Parts: sequence; structure tokens; C-alpha cells
Amino acid sequence: MDCRPFNYHTFKKFCLLLILLGYNLVWGQDHQPDFSMTMEEFQNRALKSKEEVWVVDFWATWCRPCVMAIPHMKELHSTYAPKGVRFISVSWDQNERQWQEGLIRFQMPWQHLIVTKTEVAWFEKSFPHKGIPTAFVVSRSGKSKKVNDVYTLDKAIDKALAK
Repeated sequence: MDCRPFNYHTFKKFCLLLILLGYNLVWGQDHQPDFSMTMEEFQNRALKSKEEVWVVDFWATWCRPCVMAIPHMKELHSTYAPKGVRFISVSWDQNERQWQEGLIRFQMPWQHLIVTKTEVAWFEKSFPHKGIPTAFVVSRSGKSKKVNDVYTLDKAIDKALAK
């Protein structure tokens, strides 16, 4: 019998590796984060005319109000994604591994991007905001509306869908 002590950190790394490799042992496929959009594609399409309304949510795993808003964002996603609204979370995390672990822990099934140092200036110009959580609703015409209180996003989404 092996009497070595249980190493939680090694076990956690192993589970993270399995999940990141696509072996989703606990959750269904609908809880997998979506990384299908590249940052370049996002920057080229975000503020241009498109067929869908976008909700661009700025957050970070270390931001307590951001984490507390995730259940509300999941409700909004369930309600509005079938109506042609694309949800994209943009993280200000500086540690990519911590960000990926957070995505797995919070089970956010929409698209995700992380801002790198080289992209900060573009985001500050295109989506100016002072704090997080902050979201922008980008209309089909490419016009964005900042929403400081993510709990009122539904009103801005409804307005954008009506146009």
C-alpha cells in the first residue's frame, strides 16, 4: 500500500489538464468555454456592422463583483443567445493560467478573450471604461453602449435588438 500523502495541488493540476484537453468529466459540453474567436477577429468585427448584437463583458477572476455577477450573466446568456445575441467576455487577468482555471470553475459557456499588454491601448480606445465589471452592448450597426451595472444589461440588449 502506498502511504504517500495526498497532494491536492498535483491532483488539481491533473484535473485541469484533463479538462483543458477536452476530457470534461464533470460538466456537459455546453459548459465549455468558447475560444473560437481570435483577438484579431474580435478587433476587426467588434465595432463594425454585423448580423448580431454583441454583449462584451469586461471582467477578471480576481474581481469579486465580477464573479458575483456570473450567475446573472448566465441567465442573460440563456435568455438572449437564442435571440441572436453573442456574449463575449474579455478578461483583464494578467495570469493566463488563473484565467483558464476560473473559466473552468465558473462554467461560462460563451466566447472568451484575454487582453494582453499589446492590446491594452486598443481596448482603452475602443471600449473606454474605468473599472470592472463593465459591459458594452454593441448594436448590429456597430455602435456600442456602455453599461456600468451588468444587472441592467437586459434593458440595453432589448433596445439593441429592437433596432
